[in-house]
Amino acid sequence: TSIPETSPYVGYDATEIDFRIGVNMPSYCKWDTQEKTYDDMVNVMSCGEDAAEMNLQMLFECSTTLKGIQKGDNKFYFKCKNRVEGGKANKDSYPFTIKRTQEKLTIDESYTSPKEIVRGSTEVVKAELKIKTLKGANEGNAICYYGEDENYKGGAFSKTNSYEHSQEQGLDAGTYKYYIKCVDAGGDVEKTTITFDVESDQGAPIITRVYKEANELKIITNENAECVYGKDKKLKCGYLFTDGIAMTTYDNLEHSADWDTSSNYYIKCKD
Repeated sequence: TSIPETSPYVGYDATEIDFRIGVNMPSYCKWDTQEKTYDDMVNVMSCGEDAAEMNLQMLFECSTTLKGIQKGDNKFYFKCKNRVEGGKANKDSYPFTIKRTQEKLTIDESYTSPKEIVRGSTEVVKAELKIKTLKGANEGNAICYYGEDENYKGGAFSKTNSYEHSQEQGLDAGTYKYYIKCVDAGGDVEKTTITFDVESDQGAPIITRVYKEANELKIITNENAECVYGKDKKLKCGYLFTDGIAMTTYDNLEHSADWDTSSNYYIKCKD
């Protein structure tokens, strides 16, 4: 495992990592888990000494494997000595803290959406993928990726690098399955999938039947709907839906109101 260059975190299961430092001249370098003199440090690093081995920052790289990493903070100390005869070693160590996450990165499945059906009244329906991450490095802070397979070609969510992640999609009617991968600063990965249907309803509900039953006016709609009525002869159906009197329904298909032969009923339904 290699430590991310921009993060001191390592994964939940990491017990050792590859590690590099850069020095400005050919050197011998060591490390330890305690502050010691150069000569007393036990662990020797492998260092480049030829100019051709310098990195892009024009530094000589020294590499090693840091072992014995435990959960929480792990502090390491580094010192180097000039390769020339009689070369001097650093008086003060260069300290570096490796943070191993206490708990594994987790996706909160109770927050994940959409879950079943996304409905819209246009040909292309807006669906929003939502993920929440917990634990791991930085208390769930992660970057999440999505795609229609495990290549995650959709890329990173438009809103991510946090513990809440979202991505809007414009979709035709159909069944969709998205593969989700989230990665935290320690390199831990957590995956899940989101499966849902998209339904596009571009038409208003149709009243298929009107009749009297007992002392009630009843109507039947061809799809789940909410229905209201007004009795103002001047407004007729020109009233606002929110100003209408709600009809009673138990299944959103059969709707009823009190029977009144002295009035006209101006009925509106919406899905």
